[in-house]
Amino acid sequence: TVNGLTIVAPPTASASNTGPYLVGQTIALSASGGTNYNWNGPNSFTSTVQNPSITNALATMSGIYTVSVSNGVCATTATTNVIVTGVDPCTQIVDYQLVKSGNPYQ
Repeated sequence: TVNGLTIVAPPTASASNTGPYLVGQTIALSASGGTNYNWNGPNSFTSTVQNPSITNALATMSGIYTVSVSNGVCATTATTNVIVTGVDPCTQIVDYQLVKSGNPYQ
């Protein structure tokens, strides 16, 4: 405090994710450096949680996620690139069907 004026340094923001992800997995975003967080990303994603998760990832969720980090007075931003590709190995992609033919069925 100088002459009644308080000088506050801006926060040092960081953002990250645990990807790359396969379709169907859970995207885990992480931010640090402040006390308030405001996330924005693809598909109109928004969150005010410091470390949000997005379940059932789709390829359309890939892209740049930006977080605004505030310390109550000053704010700054950080970004992280989320990559969603491929197919979740636990997802069934072939549907087997029984075809009945002959008399009796073979």
